[in-house]
Amino acid sequence: MRVQCSANTAAALSTRHFRLGYTDQSVFDLAKGGEYRVFGISVYRDVIHYLVVDRTERPSWYPAEMFRVTDVTLPVGWGVVSRPENVDGLQLLVGYGALVEDPTHYDALIERDPAAMMIFSREVRTNSSSDGGEA
Repeated sequence: MRVQCSANTAAALSTRHFRLGYTDQSVFDLAKGGEYRVFGISVYRDVIHYLVVDRTERPSWYPAEMFRVTDVTLPVGWGVVSRPENVDGLQLLVGYGALVEDPTHYDALIERDPAAMMIFSREVRTNSSSDGGEA
């Protein structure tokens, strides 16, 4: 799945995003008009996010509202997990094995845990080699 960034500031987001901590002054490490490979999809407190490698060259979750989908194809082997108990706000994850199978991987990736980053890097290499594209 690939998306194109249509906005890189929170000023372009609907007001429901502000309850997640974004402000109208928030600026994101995304290139407006840039195309990004999606490595995961989440629903967090009723807001859809995409996991992409941003300009910092690190994985980050960004509101889907900031993107236009350019390729709807999902990688082989992706899974989905629902979290109806919604204790921490995370309701749904779609993505590569560790993201949906390991309940600690999502948070570890956000916290830049070295082991989680290594798993993610392996996913980037695997996904890139399978379609010949850039992350």
